[in-house]
Amino acid sequence: MQILKNTGIDEKDIRVIKNSNKEIKRRIAMTKTTFMKMKSLLCNNHLSLELRQRMVKCYVWSILLYSAKVWTLKVLIMNKIKALEMWIHRRMLKTPWTARKTNEEVLRSINKDRELLKTVKHRKMSYLGHIVRG
Repeated sequence: MQILKNTGIDEKDIRVIKNSNKEIKRRIAMTKTTFMKMKSLLCNNHLSLELRQRMVKCYVWSILLYSAKVWTLKVLIMNKIKALEMWIHRRMLKTPWTARKTNEEVLRSINKDRELLKTVKHRKMSYLGHIVRG
């Protein structure tokens, strides 16, 4: 425990590292719940798409990204994060599954790339740099 105190990892982070799959799944569920609570605002076509995307990053993604710096990313978890991002975009655009649009078509229609997983990886790398320098 003494070694971990010098790296800036607290006891809560150790529990997250130990159970990161459970923690990530719980965070994904919390993110979806928050999105659904704010659905009337985030899916409102009277607001610009850019504003709605900024609100999603501020209010919804922040719930998922809390303590993402210490997650152990496995392929299955990365796929879940990608799926969550697409789930959010499709809900914002009100795209029904019967439209049979591919993920690339949805991303092209909003002029965006996948950002959520890149953000998680960036946070992990910056935290690693912090630990290495410390």
